[in-house]
Amino acid sequence: MVHVNNTVYFRWFETLRVRQFSQDIYPEFSFTPVGKKPVISETWCRFRRSVELYDSVVIGCRVLDVDQPRGEFKQEYAVWSERQSTVAAVGGCTIVVCDFDLDGGPRTPIPDDWLPKLMALH
Repeated sequence: MVHVNNTVYFRWFETLRVRQFSQDIYPEFSFTPVGKKPVISETWCRFRRSVELYDSVVIGCRVLDVDQPRGEFKQEYAVWSERQSTVAAVGGCTIVVCDFDLDGGPRTPIPDDWLPKLMALH
């Protein structure tokens, strides 16, 4: 169909989310189920325009609705198409913090040291 498959947008979001989290919020992050970790509870994307193959895109992200006691925050994404000079898609996700040191990895409040870093991405 000569356009980027819809699943690719979610990979772009994931790549940016992991990079942002591991570099800006929690540099000691690892993909092992130990300690407090971010877990996606929902994600979405609204496709506004098709991105064609070989287009260049820029993905932006910001943090919204930080609720420290509930252990939850949201991220919002925008996909900018260089070829079309417009936003081709917007998306987002809700992230909860789970404590994998406890049985079942229950939701836990956002750690205090994450909070200023999350707010800086607001």
